[in-house]
Amino acid sequence: MASTDNQNSSVFKHFNWKTFVSGGIAGSVAKTLVAPIDRVKILKQVHSRHYDGFGIFESFYRIYQIEGFLALYKGNGAQMIRIFPYAALQFTSYETFKSLNKRIFKDKSGNVFNSLACGSLAGITAVSFTYPLDVIRSRLAFQFKGEHVYKGIVDAVIKIYSESKSIKSYYRGYLITVMGMVPYAGISFSSFEHIKKFVLKNDYQDELNICSDF
Repeated sequence: MASTDNQNSSVFKHFNWKTFVSGGIAGSVAKTLVAPIDRVKILKQVHSRHYDGFGIFESFYRIYQIEGFLALYKGNGAQMIRIFPYAALQFTSYETFKSLNKRIFKDKSGNVFNSLACGSLAGITAVSFTYPLDVIRSRLAFQFKGEHVYKGIVDAVIKIYSESKSIKSYYRGYLITVMGMVPYAGISFSSFEHIKKFVLKNDYQDELNICSDF
């Protein structure tokens, strides 16, 4: 019994609820603010016939004029269900991988390759768990007023599954997403860590200089 408790504690000792919740809230707020841009981006990517030929700002206005203000946030409900666990898992798993990296590689844990690997693994972890919600969000955001294929999130879940009668339906495009996430998350977190070290080192040096003046 004691050995089981020790194993559980070793697995979860790197988990931090504050990081999990803070990451989730930060991601939710950020994605809500840029949701209208996200919807226009999706419509442009798939060349929606309703918005083909229109510029970016014209598309914003056309969505508002034809579908209403809330249409700018179409698919954001699924996005919120996705982004909280996505951002939370990304930040938390990064801290976990970083702690394990220090434990395994010790003095060599701070090099660029290790921090890139930690960031990439964090990105893959977050994407793998939340990718189905991203597919659902994209399908909902692509819909046009009066031509809805999906009535909502639950309806989208059922209909997407019925396409192949398999969970594979929710993971279409997963591989190319991971291929993009590996360098993106790796570089993002690695850059953050090295810039943070540089700034903190300079701040500490400035404080020492100030103290020496006295």
